[in-house]
Amino acid sequence: MLILVPQASALAVRVGLVDHPDPRKQHRGEVPLCGGIAMYLAFLLCLLILGTWRVFPKNFYIGASMMLAIGVLDDRYPLPAIARLLFQVLTIWAVVTLGGHVTSDLGAVLGAQGSSLGSWVNPITILAFVGLINAVNLSDGADGLAGGLAGVALVSVTVVLLLLRADAGLLSLSVDPAEAVMALIGCVGGFLLFNARSPWRRQASIFMGDGGSMFLGFVIGWLLLYCCIERPGIGRMPPVTSLWLVVVPLFDMMSCMYRRTLAGQSPMHADRLHVHHLLQAWGLSTGATVATLVAVNAAGAAFGIALWRCQVSEFVSFVAWLALLSMYTAMTMRSWKRLGSRAGRSRQTVRSR
Repeated sequence: MLILVPQASALAVRVGLVDHPDPRKQHRGEVPLCGGIAMYLAFLLCLLILGTWRVFPKNFYIGASMMLAIGVLDDRYPLPAIARLLFQVLTIWAVVTLGGHVTSDLGAVLGAQGSSLGSWVNPITILAFVGLINAVNLSDGADGLAGGLAGVALVSVTVVLLLLRADAGLLSLSVDPAEAVMALIGCVGGFLLFNARSPWRRQASIFMGDGGSMFLGFVIGWLLLYCCIERPGIGRMPPVTSLWLVVVPLFDMMSCMYRRTLAGQSPMHADRLHVHHLLQAWGLSTGATVATLVAVNAAGAAFGIALWRCQVSEFVSFVAWLALLSMYTAMTMRSWKRLGSRAGRSRQTVRSR
Protein backbone atom coordinates (compact mmCIF):
# COMPACT_ATOMS: atom_id res chain seq x y z
CA MET A 1 0.00 0.00 0.00
CA LEU A 2 2.86 2.38 0.78
CA ILE A 3 4.01 2.00 -2.83
CA LEU A 4 0.65 1.67 -4.55
CA VAL A 5 -1.11 4.67 -2.95
CA PRO A 6 1.24 7.41 -4.23
CA GLN A 7 1.18 5.91 -7.72
CA ALA A 8 -2.60 5.51 -7.70
CA SER A 9 -3.04 9.06 -6.34
CA ALA A 10 -1.01 10.57 -9.17
CA LEU A 11 -2.99 8.59 -11.75
CA ALA A 12 -6.32 9.54 -10.14
CA VAL A 13 -5.50 13.24 -10.29
CA ARG A 14 -4.41 12.88 -13.91
CA VAL A 15 -7.70 11.27 -15.01
CA GLY A 16 -9.95 13.44 -12.84
CA LEU A 17 -10.83 10.72 -10.32
CA VAL A 18 -11.00 13.17 -7.41
CA ASP A 19 -13.55 14.29 -4.84
CA HIS A 20 -14.46 17.97 -4.94
CA PRO A 21 -15.68 19.87 -1.86
CA ASP A 22 -19.41 20.66 -1.68
CA PRO A 23 -21.95 21.61 1.03
CA ARG A 24 -22.33 17.94 2.09
CA LYS A 25 -18.57 17.38 2.54
CA GLN A 26 -16.06 18.66 5.05
CA HIS A 27 -12.72 18.25 3.31
CA ARG A 28 -10.69 21.00 1.68
CA GLY A 29 -9.34 20.78 -1.85
CA GLU A 30 -9.46 17.90 -4.29
CA VAL A 31 -8.81 14.46 -2.77
CA PRO A 32 -7.95 11.42 -4.97
CA LEU A 33 -10.58 8.65 -4.94
CA CYS A 34 -8.03 5.89 -5.38
CA GLY A 35 -8.13 4.02 -2.07
CA GLY A 36 -10.39 1.29 -3.40
CA ILE A 37 -8.18 0.64 -6.42
CA ALA A 38 -5.06 0.50 -4.23
CA MET A 39 -6.65 -1.94 -1.76
CA TYR A 40 -7.94 -4.15 -4.57
CA LEU A 41 -4.56 -4.38 -6.30
CA ALA A 42 -2.68 -4.87 -3.02
CA PHE A 43 -5.09 -7.64 -2.01
CA LEU A 44 -4.65 -9.51 -5.29
CA LEU A 45 -0.87 -9.12 -5.06
CA CYS A 46 -0.90 -10.52 -1.51
CA LEU A 47 -2.98 -13.52 -2.61
CA LEU A 48 -0.51 -14.27 -5.41
CA ILE A 49 2.55 -13.89 -3.18
CA LEU A 50 1.07 -16.00 -0.38
CA GLY A 51 -0.31 -18.57 -2.82
CA THR A 52 -3.77 -18.35 -1.22
CA TRP A 53 -5.69 -17.16 -4.27
CA ARG A 54 -7.18 -20.63 -4.77
CA VAL A 55 -9.30 -20.35 -1.62
CA PHE A 56 -11.69 -18.09 -3.52
CA PRO A 57 -13.74 -19.32 -6.50
CA LYS A 58 -13.93 -17.50 -9.81
CA ASN A 59 -17.26 -15.91 -9.01
CA PHE A 60 -15.67 -14.16 -6.01
CA TYR A 61 -13.10 -12.43 -8.20
CA ILE A 62 -15.70 -11.57 -10.82
CA GLY A 63 -18.01 -10.04 -8.23
CA ALA A 64 -15.26 -8.10 -6.43
CA SER A 65 -13.92 -6.75 -9.74
CA MET A 66 -17.38 -5.74 -10.93
CA MET A 67 -18.14 -3.94 -7.67
CA LEU A 68 -14.89 -2.02 -7.85
CA ALA A 69 -15.53 -1.11 -11.49
CA ILE A 70 -19.11 0.07 -10.81
CA GLY A 71 -17.93 2.14 -7.87
CA VAL A 72 -15.03 3.74 -9.74
CA LEU A 73 -17.37 4.56 -12.64
CA ASP A 74 -19.73 6.20 -10.16
CA ASP A 75 -16.83 8.13 -8.62
CA ARG A 76 -15.77 9.50 -12.00
CA TYR A 77 -19.18 9.94 -13.65
CA PRO A 78 -21.85 10.01 -10.89
CA LEU A 79 -24.59 7.50 -11.72
CA PRO A 80 -28.27 7.78 -10.78
CA ALA A 81 -28.95 5.84 -7.58
CA ILE A 82 -31.33 3.48 -9.37
CA ALA A 83 -28.74 2.68 -12.07
CA ARG A 84 -26.07 1.90 -9.47
CA LEU A 85 -28.54 -0.30 -7.57
CA LEU A 86 -29.43 -2.16 -10.76
CA PHE A 87 -25.76 -2.85 -11.52
CA GLN A 88 -25.28 -4.13 -7.98
CA VAL A 89 -28.28 -6.45 -8.17
CA LEU A 90 -27.21 -7.88 -11.54
CA THR A 91 -23.67 -8.49 -10.30
CA ILE A 92 -24.80 -10.21 -7.10
CA TRP A 93 -27.39 -12.20 -9.04
CA ALA A 94 -24.61 -13.57 -11.25
CA VAL A 95 -22.44 -14.41 -8.21
CA VAL A 96 -25.30 -16.11 -6.37
CA THR A 97 -26.99 -18.00 -9.19
CA LEU A 98 -23.93 -18.97 -11.22
CA GLY A 99 -21.65 -19.61 -8.27
CA GLY A 100 -24.19 -21.16 -5.92
CA HIS A 101 -22.87 -19.08 -3.01
CA VAL A 102 -26.00 -19.24 -0.82
CA THR A 103 -27.17 -20.53 2.53
CA SER A 104 -30.40 -22.52 2.45
CA ASP A 105 -31.85 -21.23 5.73
CA LEU A 106 -31.77 -18.39 8.24
CA GLY A 107 -31.10 -20.63 11.20
CA ALA A 108 -33.42 -20.82 14.18
CA VAL A 109 -34.20 -17.09 14.35
CA LEU A 110 -37.94 -17.79 14.62
CA GLY A 111 -37.74 -20.56 17.18
CA ALA A 112 -36.33 -24.03 17.65
CA GLN A 113 -36.74 -25.07 14.02
CA GLY A 114 -34.57 -23.75 11.20
CA SER A 115 -36.18 -21.20 8.90
CA SER A 116 -35.80 -22.70 5.44
CA LEU A 117 -35.68 -20.20 2.57
CA GLY A 118 -36.93 -22.64 -0.05
CA SER A 119 -37.46 -20.92 -3.40
CA TRP A 120 -36.66 -17.56 -1.75
CA VAL A 121 -33.02 -18.47 -1.19
CA ASN A 122 -31.66 -16.48 -4.15
CA PRO A 123 -33.81 -13.31 -3.76
CA ILE A 124 -33.11 -13.07 -0.02
CA THR A 125 -29.38 -13.69 -0.50
CA ILE A 126 -29.24 -10.99 -3.18
CA LEU A 127 -31.18 -8.55 -0.96
CA ALA A 128 -28.87 -9.17 2.01
CA PHE A 129 -25.75 -8.86 -0.16
CA VAL A 130 -26.85 -5.59 -1.79
CA GLY A 131 -28.03 -4.20 1.55
CA LEU A 132 -24.65 -4.80 3.18
CA ILE A 133 -22.76 -3.30 0.24
CA ASN A 134 -24.79 -0.12 0.51
CA ALA A 135 -24.51 -0.06 4.31
CA VAL A 136 -20.71 -0.02 4.01
CA ASN A 137 -20.96 2.58 1.26
CA LEU A 138 -23.13 4.87 3.42
CA SER A 139 -20.68 4.60 6.32
CA ASP A 140 -17.99 6.29 4.23
CA GLY A 141 -18.76 9.78 5.53
CA ALA A 142 -15.86 10.59 7.85
CA ASP A 143 -12.12 10.11 7.48
CA GLY A 144 -11.24 6.57 8.58
CA LEU A 145 -14.79 5.47 9.39
CA ALA A 146 -15.62 3.04 6.58
CA GLY A 147 -12.12 1.57 6.70
CA GLY A 148 -12.27 1.20 10.48
CA LEU A 149 -15.69 -0.48 10.43
CA ALA A 150 -14.61 -2.77 7.58
CA GLY A 151 -11.46 -3.64 9.52
CA VAL A 152 -13.53 -4.64 12.56
CA ALA A 153 -15.78 -6.82 10.41
CA LEU A 154 -12.79 -8.51 8.75
CA VAL A 155 -11.06 -9.17 12.08
CA SER A 156 -14.33 -10.62 13.41
CA VAL A 157 -14.66 -12.89 10.38
CA THR A 158 -11.10 -14.10 10.95
CA VAL A 159 -11.96 -14.94 14.56
CA VAL A 160 -15.05 -16.86 13.39
CA LEU A 161 -13.04 -18.83 10.82
CA LEU A 162 -10.41 -19.74 13.42
CA LEU A 163 -13.12 -20.80 15.89
CA LEU A 164 -14.68 -23.05 13.23
CA ARG A 165 -11.25 -24.56 12.63
CA ALA A 166 -10.82 -25.21 16.33
CA ASP A 167 -14.26 -26.83 16.52
CA ALA A 168 -13.23 -29.16 13.71
CA GLY A 169 -9.93 -29.95 15.46
CA LEU A 170 -7.88 -28.59 12.57
CA LEU A 171 -4.99 -26.12 12.46
CA SER A 172 -5.65 -25.13 8.86
CA LEU A 173 -7.97 -25.82 5.98
CA SER A 174 -7.00 -25.76 2.33
CA VAL A 175 -10.26 -24.01 1.41
CA ASP A 176 -10.40 -21.73 4.47
CA PRO A 177 -9.83 -18.05 3.54
CA ALA A 178 -8.60 -16.98 7.02
CA GLU A 179 -5.05 -16.20 5.86
CA ALA A 180 -6.40 -14.34 2.83
CA VAL A 181 -8.68 -12.26 5.08
CA MET A 182 -5.68 -11.37 7.25
CA ALA A 183 -3.94 -10.10 4.13
CA LEU A 184 -6.93 -7.90 3.33
CA ILE A 185 -6.89 -6.57 6.91
CA GLY A 186 -3.31 -5.49 6.26
CA CYS A 187 -4.39 -3.74 3.06
CA VAL A 188 -7.16 -1.88 4.89
CA GLY A 189 -4.69 -0.91 7.61
CA GLY A 190 -2.32 0.45 4.97
CA PHE A 191 -5.15 2.49 3.47
CA LEU A 192 -6.03 3.93 6.89
CA LEU A 193 -2.48 5.29 7.20
CA PHE A 194 -3.44 7.71 4.42
CA ASN A 195 -7.13 8.12 5.26
CA ALA A 196 -7.61 8.20 9.04
CA ARG A 197 -6.95 11.39 10.97
CA SER A 198 -4.12 11.44 13.49
CA PRO A 199 -1.76 13.94 15.14
CA TRP A 200 0.33 13.64 12.00
CA ARG A 201 -2.55 13.88 9.51
CA ARG A 202 -5.21 16.57 9.90
CA GLN A 203 -7.13 15.46 6.79
CA ALA A 204 -7.27 12.34 4.64
CA SER A 205 -4.90 12.44 1.66
CA ILE A 206 -6.96 9.81 -0.19
CA PHE A 207 -10.53 8.51 -0.08
CA MET A 208 -11.61 4.94 -0.82
CA GLY A 209 -14.49 6.25 -2.94
CA ASP A 210 -17.53 4.23 -3.93
CA GLY A 211 -15.18 1.79 -5.63
CA GLY A 212 -13.47 0.98 -2.34
CA SER A 213 -16.60 0.87 -0.18
CA MET A 214 -18.46 -1.34 -2.65
CA PHE A 215 -15.45 -3.64 -3.03
CA LEU A 216 -15.10 -4.02 0.75
CA GLY A 217 -18.87 -4.40 1.18
CA PHE A 218 -18.87 -7.22 -1.37
CA VAL A 219 -15.93 -9.03 0.22
CA ILE A 220 -17.41 -8.75 3.72
CA GLY A 221 -20.78 -9.97 2.45
CA TRP A 222 -19.17 -12.91 0.66
CA LEU A 223 -17.19 -13.87 3.75
CA LEU A 224 -20.17 -13.62 6.10
CA LEU A 225 -22.17 -15.84 3.78
CA TYR A 226 -19.24 -18.27 3.58
CA CYS A 227 -19.21 -18.53 7.38
CA CYS A 228 -22.97 -19.25 7.39
CA ILE A 229 -22.81 -22.11 4.88
CA GLU A 230 -22.82 -25.58 6.44
CA ARG A 231 -19.76 -27.68 5.56
CA PRO A 232 -19.40 -31.37 6.48
CA GLY A 233 -17.16 -31.80 9.50
CA ILE A 234 -16.61 -28.07 9.93
CA GLY A 235 -19.91 -26.54 10.99
CA ARG A 236 -20.97 -22.95 10.50
CA MET A 237 -21.68 -19.64 12.18
CA PRO A 238 -25.40 -18.99 12.83
CA PRO A 239 -26.66 -16.49 10.21
CA VAL A 240 -27.98 -14.15 12.94
CA THR A 241 -24.41 -13.68 14.25
CA SER A 242 -23.46 -11.99 10.98
CA LEU A 243 -25.83 -9.12 11.87
CA TRP A 244 -23.73 -8.37 14.96
CA LEU A 245 -20.45 -8.24 13.04
CA VAL A 246 -21.61 -5.22 11.01
CA VAL A 247 -24.02 -3.76 13.56
CA VAL A 248 -23.12 -0.06 13.14
CA PRO A 249 -23.38 0.12 9.31
CA LEU A 250 -26.65 -1.85 9.34
CA PHE A 251 -28.21 0.17 12.16
CA ASP A 252 -27.28 3.45 10.49
CA MET A 253 -28.58 2.43 7.06
CA MET A 254 -31.86 0.97 8.34
CA SER A 255 -32.63 3.86 10.69
CA CYS A 256 -31.88 6.42 7.95
CA MET A 257 -34.14 4.63 5.48
CA TYR A 258 -36.92 4.49 8.10
CA ARG A 259 -36.56 8.19 8.92
CA ARG A 260 -36.56 9.21 5.25
CA THR A 261 -39.63 7.09 4.54
CA LEU A 262 -41.49 8.71 7.44
CA ALA A 263 -40.55 12.12 6.03
CA GLY A 264 -41.98 11.18 2.63
CA GLN A 265 -38.54 11.02 0.99
CA SER A 266 -36.91 8.30 -1.05
CA PRO A 267 -35.02 5.81 1.18
CA MET A 268 -32.00 6.45 -1.06
CA HIS A 269 -32.16 10.24 -0.61
CA ALA A 270 -28.70 11.58 0.32
CA ASP A 271 -28.41 13.77 3.41
CA ARG A 272 -26.14 14.68 6.34
CA LEU A 273 -28.19 12.91 8.99
CA HIS A 274 -26.13 9.76 9.54
CA VAL A 275 -24.89 8.73 12.95
CA HIS A 276 -21.41 10.17 12.36
CA HIS A 277 -23.01 13.51 11.50
CA LEU A 278 -25.07 13.29 14.70
CA LEU A 279 -22.04 12.69 16.91
CA GLN A 280 -20.21 15.58 15.27
CA ALA A 281 -23.27 17.81 15.75
CA TRP A 282 -23.10 16.99 19.47
CA GLY A 283 -19.53 18.28 19.54
CA LEU A 284 -17.31 15.26 18.95
CA SER A 285 -14.31 15.71 16.68
CA THR A 286 -13.97 13.58 13.55
CA GLY A 287 -11.33 11.41 15.23
CA ALA A 288 -13.44 10.91 18.36
CA THR A 289 -16.52 10.13 16.25
CA VAL A 290 -14.68 7.46 14.26
CA ALA A 291 -13.09 5.94 17.37
CA THR A 292 -16.49 5.78 19.10
CA LEU A 293 -18.30 4.08 16.22
CA VAL A 294 -15.47 1.61 15.55
CA ALA A 295 -15.41 0.71 19.25
CA VAL A 296 -19.20 0.23 19.29
CA ASN A 297 -19.02 -2.04 16.25
CA ALA A 298 -16.19 -4.05 17.85
CA ALA A 299 -18.26 -4.42 21.04
CA GLY A 300 -21.29 -5.50 19.02
CA ALA A 301 -19.25 -8.07 17.09
CA ALA A 302 -17.74 -9.45 20.30
CA PHE A 303 -21.18 -9.64 21.90
CA GLY A 304 -22.66 -11.47 18.91
CA ILE A 305 -19.82 -14.00 18.81
CA ALA A 306 -20.13 -14.49 22.59
CA LEU A 307 -23.86 -15.23 22.25
CA TRP A 308 -23.05 -17.87 19.63
CA ARG A 309 -20.22 -19.48 21.60
CA CYS A 310 -22.26 -19.50 24.82
CA GLN A 311 -25.00 -21.30 22.86
CA VAL A 312 -27.61 -18.62 23.47
CA SER A 313 -30.55 -19.38 21.18
CA GLU A 314 -30.54 -17.71 17.79
CA PHE A 315 -34.06 -16.45 18.48
CA VAL A 316 -32.86 -14.57 21.58
CA SER A 317 -29.88 -13.19 19.66
CA PHE A 318 -32.15 -11.94 16.88
CA VAL A 319 -34.67 -10.40 19.29
CA ALA A 320 -31.81 -8.63 21.12
CA TRP A 321 -30.51 -7.26 17.80
CA LEU A 322 -33.97 -6.00 16.80
CA ALA A 323 -34.50 -4.44 20.24
CA LEU A 324 -31.22 -2.55 19.99
CA LEU A 325 -32.09 -1.43 16.46
CA SER A 326 -35.41 -0.04 17.71
CA MET A 327 -33.73 1.76 20.60
CA TYR A 328 -31.01 3.13 18.32
CA THR A 329 -33.56 4.42 15.78
CA ALA A 330 -35.69 6.08 18.47
CA MET A 331 -32.65 7.70 20.12
CA THR A 332 -31.16 9.06 16.91
CA MET A 333 -34.48 10.48 15.69
CA ARG A 334 -35.06 12.12 19.07
CA SER A 335 -31.52 13.53 19.06
CA TRP A 336 -31.95 15.09 15.63
CA LYS A 337 -35.26 16.57 16.75
CA ARG A 338 -33.65 18.11 19.84
CA LEU A 339 -30.79 19.51 17.77
CA GLY A 340 -33.29 21.00 15.34
CA SER A 341 -35.23 22.62 18.19
CA ARG A 342 -32.01 24.01 19.67
CA ALA A 343 -30.98 25.46 16.30
CA GLY A 344 -34.43 27.04 15.92
CA ARG A 345 -34.21 28.70 19.34
CA SER A 346 -30.73 30.00 18.54
CA ARG A 347 -31.97 31.61 15.32
CA GLN A 348 -34.85 33.25 17.19
CA THR A 349 -32.42 34.62 19.82
CA VAL A 350 -30.18 36.11 17.12
CA ARG A 351 -33.15 37.77 15.39
CA SER A 352 -34.42 39.22 18.71
CA ARG A 353 -31.08 40.93 19.23
